[in-house]
Amino acid sequence: MISVVPGTHRRATVLMLSAFLGLSLIPTRAAPIVSATWDVSEGWTNKTESGTFPGYGTLTQPGSVGGNPNVLRITRSSGGGVERDFVFTTTTLVGNWRNMGGTGDGVVRSITFDFYAGAGGSVDYPAGLRLYFKADSGNVWYFTFDVTTIPSGWGSYGANINPYSPYAPYSGWWWSTTGEISDWEYDFQNVTEVGIWLAYQPGYVNQIYALDNFTLHDTPIPIPEPRIGYLLATAFLSLGTAFCRDLRDIVARLTRLDRAT
Repeated sequence: MISVVPGTHRRATVLMLSAFLGLSLIPTRAAPIVSATWDVSEGWTNKTESGTFPGYGTLTQPGSVGGNPNVLRITRSSGGGVERDFVFTTTTLVGNWRNMGGTGDGVVRSITFDFYAGAGGSVDYPAGLRLYFKADSGNVWYFTFDVTTIPSGWGSYGANINPYSPYAPYSGWWWSTTGEISDWEYDFQNVTEVGIWLAYQPGYVNQIYALDNFTLHDTPIPIPEPRIGYLLATAFLSLGTAFCRDLRDIVARLTRLDRAT
């Protein structure tokens, strides 16, 4: 009979906790509730920014960008300072985001879309990229992406939404310059418009961007924050350390038993 050496219980506990932590940080697969292809015919329009900045880019559809046909193409053909575009819809994807239909409970918990970056200058990514939604209260909420991580060409992006708070697990915060945190739940249930805010790189002409496959999902999507990555790394390190030590203990005790016999 092999008895448990001192410290094995502790290592086993670390092993189980590490495995549990790793599994708990893996989101479930997102199920689509509502999707759109970003065609102009679906109601996507170039709007003014807070009533002050006009739309600078030109929206065209159907348009083939980077090998993808029938996407919403956003082009800027003039130079100048940092210019911005709001690409919003007023005819689709609006209403109570707790009751959008689809699978599961129908509550919107994440948004995904495909984005094409082609600034054409020293970098291809835009100067700014935000995901927006507007409520019938007039409050506008937005999620800001780190543009420096956007590669040239097509990529898939998204953000999670907590129905009860602007803090979204795995993907940070939704912010508003008009609404308060106390407004979030009402605004989340009374969405009137949704879209993308895009800032062009200054000084570059013939910038090309495109949007496609805009989808609302009823479960979170895996967008780990840096601290989540650190936790995962710690979990797997602890798991590996505990496993190696226990394995050495088992081998040593089996060797001693073999010699004794």
